[in-house]
Amino acid sequence: IHRFAYACSISRRPAQRFTSLKKGDWVDVNPTLLHSGWKMGEIRCLDQKSGQVQVVYDAQGKTNLYWAHLDNVEEIAEYPSQTQQQLHWQQEAKPAQQQPIQVLIGGFCGLG
Repeated sequence: IHRFAYACSISRRPAQRFTSLKKGDWVDVNPTLLHSGWKMGEIRCLDQKSGQVQVVYDAQGKTNLYWAHLDNVEEIAEYPSQTQQQLHWQQEAKPAQQQPIQVLIGGFCGLG
């Protein structure tokens, strides 16, 4: 369940975990509002005013972007802590159909 908080009280808070991550690093992302379920993603941007990151990931055959706060344990995890488990389960179920995930990076991330 997504809960409400005072405006900017969480989104503008600096991250308390994963503080050494930078653009281009990999994380496991669970974009709960768009494509629920853990996926591997690459950090595209880090907001300089908060602990939020923009992650690019592949879902349903498309490249997608998702903003999440690094402290949100329901949406961000260390790579490959969640996707490795998922990959293992998928390989057991369908070993011949598993294919690597490709993530395309492009564009500009402008933060104001």
